[in-house]
Amino acid sequence: MRELDEMERERSELAAFNPDYARKEKFFRMCAGCSSAPLRYRDGVVEIEIRLSERTLSDETKRENVIRQLAAKWEGVVPGARMLKAHIYWTGRTEPGFNIPTTEIFDKSAKPKDEVVRNLRQQLESLRDANRVDIKLGERIW
Repeated sequence: MRELDEMERERSELAAFNPDYARKEKFFRMCAGCSSAPLRYRDGVVEIEIRLSERTLSDETKRENVIRQLAAKWEGVVPGARMLKAHIYWTGRTEPGFNIPTTEIFDKSAKPKDEVVRNLRQQLESLRDANRVDIKLGERIW
């Protein structure tokens, strides 16, 4: 437990150097399901995690571009850092995501349809509880 607290503290401190990284990579999160996150900073090395979705793994050029662009959001943000190391993972869930048009949620009087809302809640709960699959693909150093 103590080790987990230390890791969370390190992540928080590193994220403080780049507080809007999630906003900067919103396009990648929304459209490709990919993201980065701080991991640690030690001995002048910033370590991050890059998580790639199934959509980016199908095309090598696309995957490389996403990796480079996500890493670029972290380069140079920590004063005194001499290196950036990215741990790259394929990440997914055992349950697929979904989209639901808002036109299906509301009736003609703009009130939510109870049955649709119940269904949506069940889908969200199953996603929340779904097992995550993380496979390490490798590491990169810049």
